[in-house]
Amino acid sequence: MPQQPFDVVTVPDFSGKNARLFELRALFFLAFWLEYAGLCRDYPLHLACIGPPPESVRRLAARCNAAITIHTPVQANNGQTINKARGFEVNHQTDHLLLLDTDILVLDDFRAMGDLQGCVAAAVAHRARVPHSYWQEIYPLLELSLPTDQVIVLCQKINAPAALTTATADARYLTLPYYNGGMIFMPWDCPLPSLWVEYVGRIARFFRSRPNAINSVLKSDMAGLAAAIEGLKQQGARFKTIPDPLHGHWLHLQGGLLSLSQIKLFHNTGSFKLPGKETTATATCQWRGFGPAWLYHDLKHTLTRRVHDQCLRLRKRHCHLLNVMKASLTLAYRQQKLYNKYIAPVLS
Repeated sequence: MPQQPFDVVTVPDFSGKNARLFELRALFFLAFWLEYAGLCRDYPLHLACIGPPPESVRRLAARCNAAITIHTPVQANNGQTINKARGFEVNHQTDHLLLLDTDILVLDDFRAMGDLQGCVAAAVAHRARVPHSYWQEIYPLLELSLPTDQVIVLCQKINAPAALTTATADARYLTLPYYNGGMIFMPWDCPLPSLWVEYVGRIARFFRSRPNAINSVLKSDMAGLAAAIEGLKQQGARFKTIPDPLHGHWLHLQGGLLSLSQIKLFHNTGSFKLPGKETTATATCQWRGFGPAWLYHDLKHTLTRRVHDQCLRLRKRHCHLLNVMKASLTLAYRQQKLYNKYIAPVLS
């Protein structure tokens, strides 16, 4: 089946305390789109903004021919916010959409995502944050059967023998399906959005009164996403896992599973979290005056905290520090170049 264009949607939140953080992420999302998206630059791009976007984002979005819509936050029925659902409300131009977190960087043409058309597709999560005992309550709560398949999350894939598959792995490497909510590909007529919002609310409400319930069911939308996908599968929907090169992460580099050159879309989790509690206005002034310094801080943060928190917990024989260092330097160079080329002009 020939690849067809699809809508690309991201949902930055400019309505709350993290407005400044989302401004920085949105600017780099757009800058990397302009520089590296290749033929995908012609695909419909949408910013479904929670609250009005700053002028800098409007100006750079115009260079990308991106459509901007403004939305209010989405409240699940337990009061929890699930703003990503606003991404499904844009006026689409194609038959499929790719919903992306704003901290994803486009590193190369990603038309291969179109090979998944006709399916719901998501990337396996980096960590299994919901214990099996919780799933044994979640699925009956939602009147669903427990999944019959299992997955190997990214952290376990790094620790596992290289040739391990879900068919040959023992229980210590396997978990019930659990997906990253930062990337979803699906047909526009798929009922996933309404199920996702419903299940997030029902799961959180069920566990809310339980002492010491984990945040992965109280505050995260990923358990609801996994359950919604499973519900669709049990109704006969086709599902595929998004290949690793289309959802690269620092853990792929740290574990030697991918090189940076193999990654098309890079989930740069934790990016641009400014130190301290500066107001948006203060942070904006600091960024506009010292943008490259923030880039240095962000990459230094990557080389220190990330390596210690994520990589050094793994077996040393699986720890590819050189991959991380090379990738960090490469991304630092690209960010600096794109800051000067695209971002500094819209901040002036």
